[in-house]
Amino acid sequence: MMDPESPVTWRKLRDAVRDCSDCQALQGILFQPFSCDWPELPEPKPQPILFVSEAPPTDGGFWVVQPKERRQDGLRTNLLPLLGMSPAGETQPLKTFRDRGYFLLQSFQRPLKFSINGVGVPERRDMLDHHVAAHLKPHLALLRPRAIQALGKTAAIALSMVFPQSSFASALDENGFKAICGQIFPERGDPDLLAPTHLPAGPAAGFFRNSWTSDIPAFLARANLLKPKERS
Repeated sequence: MMDPESPVTWRKLRDAVRDCSDCQALQGILFQPFSCDWPELPEPKPQPILFVSEAPPTDGGFWVVQPKERRQDGLRTNLLPLLGMSPAGETQPLKTFRDRGYFLLQSFQRPLKFSINGVGVPERRDMLDHHVAAHLKPHLALLRPRAIQALGKTAAIALSMVFPQSSFASALDENGFKAICGQIFPERGDPDLLAPTHLPAGPAAGFFRNSWTSDIPAFLARANLLKPKERS
């Protein structure tokens, strides 16, 4: 647990995720351990354009480059070309991704023990409640992203919990995830834009390929016009 009297820093937030006793208590129930070392996420640039996905796989996922003989992360392989970047190489693609003002977080920052594809919205909210309040929300408060794209239903629900008064959250509650995929919601304040699309990874990535390959560039075209704001 972080000291509430000390300044919030990126390192303290990351340590709080790794050392969280509430999350550790769910090991074997909701979460399973990484098969690698705990992924070290680099500190983002201020006010990034942010992507939020569901959860990392056990091999570390987006932020962990695998040995050449192993398959690389599917989300990274699919996402970076849409940003005009090559996913090939060891650390350079991830450095370029961050240095150009992009970043990625997960709704759950530990590997899930089971697929939640068939889990209903109320149940997903219950599963996300602690992780959103204790981890995702503080990360977003520190980063103040200019625009956020939810990659998948779980991420969309998580963002609606962080920004419950947003037009994005209202549309998701009223119409459901599939109905609002591909829409871009201008908001007031941080962030300026919220947008949902399908997750470009996992078994459904191919089925929804036409959606995310058009939704992500459309989101970027709007998000890249936004300028960082002066901090108050």
